[in-house]
Amino acid sequence: MIKTIGFLGCGNMGGAIARAVCKAADPQNVYLANRTAAKAEALAAELGCNTTTNAEVAGRSDLIFLAVKPQMMEALLAPLKFTLNERPSRFILCSMAAGLSIARIQEMAGEDYPVIRIMPNTPASVGAGMIQYCSANVTAEEEQEFLKLMAPAGRLDAVPEALIDAASSVSGCGPAWVYQFIEALADGGVACGLPRAKAQEYAAQMVLGSAKLVLESGKHPGELKDAVCSPGGSTIQGVRVLEEHGLRGAVMDAVLGAAALGDIGQHFPDNDPAYKGADSLALTREVARIIAEHGYKVGNIDATILCQRPKLAPHIPAMRRNIADAFGLPVDAVSVKATTEEHLGFTGEGLGIAAHAVALIE
Repeated sequence: MIKTIGFLGCGNMGGAIARAVCKAADPQNVYLANRTAAKAEALAAELGCNTTTNAEVAGRSDLIFLAVKPQMMEALLAPLKFTLNERPSRFILCSMAAGLSIARIQEMAGEDYPVIRIMPNTPASVGAGMIQYCSANVTAEEEQEFLKLMAPAGRLDAVPEALIDAASSVSGCGPAWVYQFIEALADGGVACGLPRAKAQEYAAQMVLGSAKLVLESGKHPGELKDAVCSPGGSTIQGVRVLEEHGLRGAVMDAVLGAAALGDIGQHFPDNDPAYKGADSLALTREVARIIAEHGYKVGNIDATILCQRPKLAPHIPAMRRNIADAFGLPVDAVSVKATTEEHLGFTGEGLGIAAHAVALIE
């Protein structure tokens, strides 16, 4: 049973999780330790919990949050190995350090202790986080207790450890990119004459509402986007500009970069003679191999082709079969759609063809 909860580290993320936990647990059962004591004392005063030492947290807490940066983890745990090993009662270590596997945490701690690994994000500080977790040697009852303690931080989702870094690339790094988008959108509003405070408020509330609509409607973001874009209207003109500036490619490359899987240009450079005139299906099979090599599997693919002419409907069944074969999927797991852009942009003018695709990997 989890009764006493300790935090080793009270930085931005540790503090955010401590605030959430203190809403679900009695703050008097929460103990904070930090390299800078003043920071732990300030947070304890805010939450009504206790301050103590690293050794005390390690020696008495049923759940120990390891809330330090990855490069600091070994130095944190090394002097605590004896204390942890001598404990007569069961306890759980909870790491929020990116890139450190459960096995590595256990190695640093000295034994195969129960470990929960979480990847939180900064919106957890306002109860709207998206937190992935995985665990080892943790009972079902302990997992449920942990989820209740963490519920005030936002949504939690169990994922295989092989996917937790990829998940963090989306929801852990993603807030920074969304903040950039909000700032840029507000800048645009200011350029059009809005006061800065109003432009920022409108942009932030729009992102909040749009995200809520995606989650609650269950509709694909592309469908929701299309519902806003009237033919010849101002919204589709804005979408066209975003596409011309490579928004999708930039975001996908950002995710690949955060997951350390590079990008298409890295794997198939256009200046390499080996890829001159290469069969695109061969490249697709190579992408499938790279994904499998990193422990991932494609679940489904949704592709849209932007093409004014020729008409592609007669060719779509063959496209679906070829893509499905390349990734080892059933045909019904591959969707290929074709659309025009009402004579707008280089595709609408018939100067070229573009394609966008979204894939679920697991």
